[in-house]
Amino acid sequence: MKLARLSNGKLQMLILDAIFFETCSRQPMSINKLKWQPRPNSFRIVNSDIHIWRTFTSKDNAADENALNVLSSDELARAERFHKIDDANRFIEQRSILRTILGWYLDILPRNVRIDYTPLGKPKLYTPNNKQNLEFNITHSGEIMLVALTTDRNVGIDIERIRPMVDMSRMIELYFSAREIEELSSYNESERMTAFFCGWTRKEAFLKAIGEGLQFPLDKIDVSWDSEETRPSLLIPAELNGLSDYHLFSFHPADSYVAALAVEGENWNVRSFQFSQ
Repeated sequence: MKLARLSNGKLQMLILDAIFFETCSRQPMSINKLKWQPRPNSFRIVNSDIHIWRTFTSKDNAADENALNVLSSDELARAERFHKIDDANRFIEQRSILRTILGWYLDILPRNVRIDYTPLGKPKLYTPNNKQNLEFNITHSGEIMLVALTTDRNVGIDIERIRPMVDMSRMIELYFSAREIEELSSYNESERMTAFFCGWTRKEAFLKAIGEGLQFPLDKIDVSWDSEETRPSLLIPAELNGLSDYHLFSFHPADSYVAALAVEGENWNVRSFQFSQ
């Protein structure tokens, strides 16, 4: 596969590939763990459930011919733009898995799933077979990809591997409120990095749920840093009209990872599944 220049427009990629400003040889704090169920017998979402799927990238990370066959021409072109063949193969594998999962819920072949994007890059389903009015969101970090699905409401999901990164203090200054900064400073050194990634995934999941980018005034919303909270707080000022009905769910998808889910509305439950063909 011929590889071209990799786009660097996403801050998330910068986070994953950077190095923290101080050395951190600490263990992550305890955080919620989900019980990952096998594939269900029915792919109908009922009772305001939120379905979260987890998948791990194959260790050999070789592009499979079947995976290539289900991707769209746009997705194949995107794979060509990766610098490294391993990154391209990982994208192909994860994209084919996403299409497989969506195909289960839509009851169509993976290659027939049509995924388009809003002007700010949020993926959307444009498939006539979407009888459940499915909404979905995806996130990946390291070897893990998560897919969140629900019906008739906006949803966003974000995952980060807890690792050293560069210029964390600058990110905190740009995207967190004065109250959040003060609270984070109260954490001891052994807890601060995990707390930061808990807070960041919560803000990023919210952004993805509402379909906004980093131009959104993230410093005007407050989230909690506490890694023990399953339903962390999300405080949105009245000036941001129409955004007050979003709620968060935080969890620990694997060792050294944190993730957050943002969902429009209340009265929903999370069900979690481990992907297998």
